[in-house]
Amino acid sequence: MGNLDQAIKLYEQVVALDPLSANSYARLGYLLYLAARYDEARVTLQKARDLNPQSTGVHLTTGKILVAEGILSRRSWKLRRNQAPGAN
Repeated sequence: MGNLDQAIKLYEQVVALDPLSANSYARLGYLLYLAARYDEARVTLQKARDLNPQSTGVHLTTGKILVAEGILSRRSWKLRRNQAPGAN
C-alpha cells in the first residue's frame, strides 16, 4: 500500500471519529482527488462544503476535479478563480 492510500485510510478514520469536522472532510477530499478518485472526492468535498460553505480550499479542489475530468477548461477555471471576490 502506498503512502497516499495509507493517508486516505487514516483520514477515513479521522472523519469517522469526528463527522462534524469540515477540515477533515476537506483533507480527505483532497487526498481522494490526488488519487484520481474523483467521484468519492466530490461526495466528500460536498460534506465539507455543507459543514463550512466558506471554505476556499474545498471550492479550489472541486474546481481542480472539474479540470481533471475535462468538464471545465484550465483557462476558464483560472479566469473564474481570478474573478472571485478576494482573489489576487
